[in-house]
Amino acid sequence: MTGRGTIYSGAPNLMNVCVDRNFGREITGRCFNRYSEYPVRFDDINHLLIRMDQLMDTIDFPQSTTRNREFFSRQRRQEDGGIEEVKTTDEILKESGKKATFVVNVTYRQNATWQGKVLWAETGKSCYFRSALELLKLIDNALEEGEEPDNKQSLS
Repeated sequence: MTGRGTIYSGAPNLMNVCVDRNFGREITGRCFNRYSEYPVRFDDINHLLIRMDQLMDTIDFPQSTTRNREFFSRQRRQEDGGIEEVKTTDEILKESGKKATFVVNVTYRQNATWQGKVLWAETGKSCYFRSALELLKLIDNALEEGEEPDNKQSLS
């Protein structure tokens, strides 16, 4: 990750990803957002991405520029009135993972992927990402760097 910085804390889809364990390339933990009283637990990175995408679909922010293809049609998750926030940004950001904490702000969902900014809370380093895959690589590199304090490599 490059640079030090902050994330726009007013973003409605701000997510605090708390990594509690990592086994090689597999991670488990909790994800906090303003619309759920309880953390969203994830058992692997795929589960995390699906749950994050579901949240963005539910709050309809950021809007997706493409529609996912599905074998079966689903009814829209968002009700006419939308969903209510049950936590403040400060409440979700106070949580931290046992291994690492990443604050993710997806600003766009274009070209069938995500673009945004991620902040590695423990170091204060932040970086923009241009795809969900790039986000995963940034998190993976940060976890590797965190495990090997004697041999730190720069994340770009």
